[in-house]
Amino acid sequence: MRLADLVLRDADGTVDGWVQLRSDDTLLNVTLNGLQRLIRVRLDDRHVGLRMDGRGARSLLVWFRVAAAPAELDGIPASEI
Repeated sequence: MRLADLVLRDADGTVDGWVQLRSDDTLLNVTLNGLQRLIRVRLDDRHVGLRMDGRGARSLLVWFRVAAAPAELDGIPASEI
């Protein structure tokens, strides 16, 4: 499956996050309520994924197929990586 969308939104002071994954004919939405932490997962200074920790000890991991160095991420200013 491929990452189609990753959204963080603030609803009345509570941040929720969700990830949308897509394959040829399948769409999967995963929601995480009460987002408390968003953590970059790194290996040898390359981004390999994201971890979102939510309320109630629930976490969501998104692993990238290919690790990316910060300089390789298109359109994202270095200050935001």
